[in-house]
Amino acid sequence: MKMRWAGYWLCVVLGWTCVLGVPAKTDRPNMVIVMGDDVSWTAFGCTETPYAAHTPHIDTLASQGMRFSNFFCAVATCTPVRTELYTGLLPPHSGVYANGCPLKPGTEHMVQYLKALGYRVGLTGKHHFDRIDDFERIEGFEVDCVKPDPNWNMEGVTSFVKDAQRKGQNFCLVIASIHPHAVLVDGDPSRYPPEEIVLPPHFVDTPATRTMLSKQMAEITELDRQVGATMALLEEEGLAGDTLMLFLSEQGNAMARGKWSIHDWGNRAVCIARWPGHIEAGSCTDAIAQYCDIVPTFIDVAGGAPLDHLDGKSLLKVLEGKTKTHRKQAYLSYGKAQHYQRGVVDQRYKLIWTMDPSIPYASSAVVTPKNNQKWYAKAWREWEAQAAVNEQAKAQVERCLTYEEFMLFDVQADPFELTNLADNPENAGLVKRMHEQLLAQMKQLGDDVSQPIVKKKRRKGRGH
Repeated sequence: MKMRWAGYWLCVVLGWTCVLGVPAKTDRPNMVIVMGDDVSWTAFGCTETPYAAHTPHIDTLASQGMRFSNFFCAVATCTPVRTELYTGLLPPHSGVYANGCPLKPGTEHMVQYLKALGYRVGLTGKHHFDRIDDFERIEGFEVDCVKPDPNWNMEGVTSFVKDAQRKGQNFCLVIASIHPHAVLVDGDPSRYPPEEIVLPPHFVDTPATRTMLSKQMAEITELDRQVGATMALLEEEGLAGDTLMLFLSEQGNAMARGKWSIHDWGNRAVCIARWPGHIEAGSCTDAIAQYCDIVPTFIDVAGGAPLDHLDGKSLLKVLEGKTKTHRKQAYLSYGKAQHYQRGVVDQRYKLIWTMDPSIPYASSAVVTPKNNQKWYAKAWREWEAQAAVNEQAKAQVERCLTYEEFMLFDVQADPFELTNLADNPENAGLVKRMHEQLLAQMKQLGDDVSQPIVKKKRRKGRGH
């Protein structure tokens, strides 16, 4: 009799599951995102650049899954990146063009979408998103990205995972690290002697620059430890095979031509996805994708229907090796009104359009007061000093500050975008075609650059 009643209630539960359109738990993976903070794509060993820190766990994750070589954020700044990730929307539709911009009222996001499909959605660590209170908040990782004595532990994450397992619930977990965002106090910089560091080619070689990169690389290795701890937890709980795990690097380093820019060192990001049995281990795709594609992917693997109002689209077929293409171009954005830039990038070329080139570019590194102790500000002041006495340094600084109306780069041959090809007559047709494609995307998105950015009053102690 007990067996009959058990069978009856199982049928009832499965029946309601079918009615609600929510698949049974065993049909779907859990989802885990570990995300860095202010770290350029060149910083990881799996990208095979000479600028990488020691990242054995992230490299192992890449060897077990798929790495995207053409993954982008629309805006290379913290809040817009996280808004694009959580909402599946580009800035014209979310309203978030920069830090401090409010999310458009009524905008739904990852929590609503996945909760409706039966998932618990938790977050630990950095916020920088208007609707952060919708997440199930998890203790253990530091919230304040400029805290001078950060620490982290896996206790809250472990409790969340174990509780979801005990209750038979699917979960989506976001571990939002603050590493290696300045103030650069964590990790062991002695592992990275400043004199041995290889500088990116657009950098001016100064003592503060090398010291900054040494400290930043130490924090990147600390970020790698967090990825390793997450991987270990999934193994210990027997969940590694049933979890779609992503590592995302956020946007670029806070120096010139990285964060707050529309250049490759700022907009290009690392995305690694592991899902045993579904994603080929050690694979790499050059399919073009953006942060806004993550939420549609999660909805897809959770068994939900596509949402037409999202700017992103599911990457599931790419992950499963059923297609090698995704987007024709990624859409890039910096600012609104007066000094603004828009761009598009495909697998070979990037076009940057600057509305008013007479207005000097100004990242935080450039405009931060001279007495500011942030490492990127110290380094920039040394760049300026070198530019006053050294012609090569002067050219490097001017390259970071000045723009032509159209700039065309071959991002395969010139990933640091040192040579503008737009003025070459043989490229006139390509510039015209890419500009028309950009204008068409702007029109489709309703990207009205004539309107100034409206920001909320900034709270203290939350960084950039």
